[in-house]
Amino acid sequence: GTSWNSVGSGSNNSVNALAVYNGELYVGGYFNSAGGASANRIARWNGTSWNSVGSGSNNSVNALAVYNGELYVGGYFNSAGGASANYIARWNGTSWNTLGSGSTNGVNSFVFALAVYNGELYVGGQFNSAGGVSANYIARWNGTSWSALGTGSGNGLNGTVYALAVYNGELYVGGQFTSAGGASANRIARWNGTSWNTLGTGSTNGVNSFVYALAVYNGELYVGGQFTSAGGASANRIARWNGASWNALSTGSGNGVNGGVSALAAYNNSLFLGGGFTQVNVGDNPIPSSRIAQWTASPSSVQDPIIQPKGYALAQNYPNPFNPTTTISYELPVASEVSLTLYDVLGKEVMTLVKARQAAGSYRVNVNASGLSSGVYFYRLEAGSFVATKKMMLVK
Repeated sequence: GTSWNSVGSGSNNSVNALAVYNGELYVGGYFNSAGGASANRIARWNGTSWNSVGSGSNNSVNALAVYNGELYVGGYFNSAGGASANYIARWNGTSWNTLGSGSTNGVNSFVFALAVYNGELYVGGQFNSAGGVSANYIARWNGTSWSALGTGSGNGLNGTVYALAVYNGELYVGGQFTSAGGASANRIARWNGTSWNTLGTGSTNGVNSFVYALAVYNGELYVGGQFTSAGGASANRIARWNGASWNALSTGSGNGVNGGVSALAAYNNSLFLGGGFTQVNVGDNPIPSSRIAQWTASPSSVQDPIIQPKGYALAQNYPNPFNPTTTISYELPVASEVSLTLYDVLGKEVMTLVKARQAAGSYRVNVNASGLSSGVYFYRLEAGSFVATKKMMLVK
């Protein structure tokens, strides 16, 4: 928050991915040494020292995610823990395991992105087969088996996936593709559990070049990459999507940054950008910034900062019953770590609506349940020490 510090003596080559698992920081990349000790492409940091993760993998690690109590690891490798593992494997804290069995375990080419959505692990990359099943550049793993996103030869996408994120109850996918589910989708698309949709309409939907990073911040989805246009308007390498339209991060022809954005993270009420840029632009004012920068947004349309809430509150969704969209409102008296989750009547998580640190204020979240069946659902807000649950009904 105020100064830089080293992480022991670090690693001896590039780092591509970070994740917290079992109270430790796991680090994946192309290195074979961390803290001076052997660590093949993945290592863990306990706050004071480095440790290996079994015998690691035999090639680069690109993505990490926690799912069903295990750490999932994706990359360029075909071996993990000394055993065959095609580009993705899982670590349970003591040993490595594959996703599926036999020669068709895992996927048939590189993995670049992992995310948990609707109780399943979503995997994006350069492959066209998962567990021996056709799956074009994206697939899902339910803990026991693989499946594609969509049916037929047009399932999935027509180009590499580099980034995944959950926003407003949908899975957002970024990469270098121009088609999703067989329809036009320029480098970014969203999956609602059953079908694909674009971000914007017409030929200017999405962005005009590659997407490498996605993050939810201040109630909006932030998108980073190599593009200079989003939704047909100027947006230099970074833009934001509010659920209905695109916006740049500032005004003027020099908005955004002057080089590619490859990583995004929300932290301490700000959005942090990493990439190849050396300058950020606010209006027409260039500011030197060497490959990492901090963006603090003004309140978005989903937040009302004028009336400071006096306490935590979760309102009944409106309309209720609904089909297929509804709005959930809540209030935060102070900045809080917020989790807003939707469950079915059996207690199974079906959507993660919000998972972020948010400033004090009043918030509204639009929920699209078109991918769910009719019935009773429950939404649960956890913020600070506050927990509240309410019932909603979807009628189709």
